[in-house]
Amino acid sequence: MATAPLDTTAKFDLIALVDDYVFGHVLRAGEQQARSAAQNPGHAAEIAEYIQRQIATGRFPQLEKLTHDPAAQNLADPGRLDERFERGLRALLDGAATDAARPGGQ
Repeated sequence: MATAPLDTTAKFDLIALVDDYVFGHVLRAGEQQARSAAQNPGHAAEIAEYIQRQIATGRFPQLEKLTHDPAAQNLADPGRLDERFERGLRALLDGAATDAARPGGQ
Protein backbone atom coordinates (compact mmCIF):
# COMPACT_ATOMS: atom_id res chain seq x y z
CA MET A 1 0.00 0.00 0.00
CA ALA A 2 2.91 2.31 0.76
CA THR A 3 3.96 2.44 -2.90
CA ALA A 4 0.49 2.39 -4.45
CA PRO A 5 -0.07 5.45 -6.64
CA LEU A 6 -3.12 6.49 -4.61
CA ASP A 7 -3.95 9.41 -2.40
CA THR A 8 -4.66 8.78 1.28
CA THR A 9 -8.43 8.54 0.80
CA ALA A 10 -8.07 6.00 -2.00
CA LYS A 11 -5.62 3.95 0.06
CA PHE A 12 -8.06 3.77 2.96
CA ASP A 13 -10.86 2.89 0.54
CA LEU A 14 -8.78 0.04 -0.88
CA ILE A 15 -7.91 -1.21 2.59
CA ALA A 16 -11.63 -1.20 3.44
CA LEU A 17 -12.46 -3.09 0.23
CA VAL A 18 -9.87 -5.76 0.96
CA ASP A 19 -11.09 -5.97 4.56
CA ASP A 20 -14.69 -6.39 3.37
CA TYR A 21 -13.62 -9.07 0.91
CA VAL A 22 -11.63 -11.01 3.52
CA PHE A 23 -14.37 -10.68 6.12
CA GLY A 24 -17.00 -11.92 3.66
CA HIS A 25 -14.85 -14.85 2.65
CA VAL A 26 -14.27 -15.85 6.27
CA LEU A 27 -18.00 -15.62 7.00
CA ARG A 28 -18.84 -17.83 4.04
CA ALA A 29 -16.18 -20.38 4.97
CA GLY A 30 -17.50 -20.46 8.52
CA GLU A 31 -21.04 -20.95 7.30
CA GLN A 32 -19.94 -23.85 5.13
CA GLN A 33 -18.24 -25.50 8.07
CA ALA A 34 -21.23 -24.88 10.34
CA ARG A 35 -23.52 -26.53 7.83
CA SER A 36 -21.53 -29.70 7.68
CA ALA A 37 -23.35 -32.88 6.82
CA ALA A 38 -23.52 -33.81 10.50
CA GLN A 39 -25.34 -30.61 11.45
CA ASN A 40 -27.61 -30.08 8.49
CA PRO A 41 -27.47 -32.85 5.92
CA GLY A 42 -30.25 -31.36 3.80
CA HIS A 43 -28.90 -27.83 3.46
CA ALA A 44 -26.89 -28.41 0.28
CA ALA A 45 -29.88 -30.15 -1.27
CA GLU A 46 -32.12 -27.20 -0.32
CA ILE A 47 -29.75 -24.77 -1.99
CA ALA A 48 -29.49 -26.93 -5.11
CA GLU A 49 -33.28 -27.18 -5.32
CA TYR A 50 -33.67 -23.42 -4.96
CA ILE A 51 -31.15 -22.77 -7.71
CA GLN A 52 -32.86 -25.29 -9.98
CA ARG A 53 -36.23 -23.57 -9.41
CA GLN A 54 -34.68 -20.23 -10.32
CA ILE A 55 -33.09 -21.66 -13.47
CA ALA A 56 -36.41 -23.27 -14.45
CA THR A 57 -37.98 -19.81 -14.69
CA GLY A 58 -35.93 -19.20 -17.83
CA ARG A 59 -34.68 -15.86 -16.49
CA PHE A 60 -31.09 -17.08 -16.17
CA PRO A 61 -30.10 -18.71 -19.49
CA GLN A 62 -26.37 -18.15 -19.03
CA LEU A 63 -26.43 -19.72 -15.57
CA GLU A 64 -28.36 -22.64 -17.00
CA LYS A 65 -25.63 -23.19 -19.60
CA LEU A 66 -22.99 -23.18 -16.89
CA THR A 67 -24.81 -25.84 -14.86
CA HIS A 68 -24.43 -28.29 -17.72
CA ASP A 69 -20.64 -28.01 -17.57
CA PRO A 70 -19.09 -30.91 -15.60
CA ALA A 71 -16.86 -28.41 -13.79
CA ALA A 72 -19.97 -27.05 -12.06
CA GLN A 73 -20.08 -30.19 -9.93
CA ASN A 74 -16.97 -29.07 -8.03
CA LEU A 75 -18.16 -25.57 -7.11
CA ALA A 76 -19.24 -26.42 -3.58
CA ASP A 77 -16.03 -28.29 -2.79
CA PRO A 78 -14.69 -26.83 0.47
CA GLY A 79 -11.19 -27.60 -0.79
CA ARG A 80 -11.63 -24.80 -3.32
CA LEU A 81 -12.00 -22.08 -0.66
CA ASP A 82 -8.33 -21.09 -0.72
CA GLU A 83 -8.25 -21.09 -4.51
CA ARG A 84 -11.38 -18.93 -4.74
CA PHE A 85 -10.07 -16.56 -2.10
CA GLU A 86 -6.75 -16.05 -3.89
CA ARG A 87 -8.40 -15.59 -7.29
CA GLY A 88 -10.96 -13.14 -5.91
CA LEU A 89 -8.41 -11.09 -3.99
CA ARG A 90 -6.17 -10.95 -7.06
CA ALA A 91 -9.12 -9.74 -9.17
CA LEU A 92 -9.99 -7.08 -6.60
CA LEU A 93 -6.41 -5.80 -6.42
CA ASP A 94 -5.91 -5.96 -10.21
CA GLY A 95 -9.10 -3.95 -10.64
CA ALA A 96 -7.89 -1.37 -8.13
CA ALA A 97 -4.56 -1.13 -9.96
CA THR A 98 -6.30 -0.68 -13.31
CA ASP A 99 -8.55 2.01 -11.83
CA ALA A 100 -5.57 3.82 -10.29
CA ALA A 101 -3.70 3.76 -13.64
CA ARG A 102 -6.53 5.55 -15.46
CA PRO A 103 -6.16 9.29 -15.91
CA GLY A 104 -7.86 10.83 -12.89
CA GLY A 105 -8.30 7.35 -11.38
CA GLN A 106 -8.28 6.59 -7.67
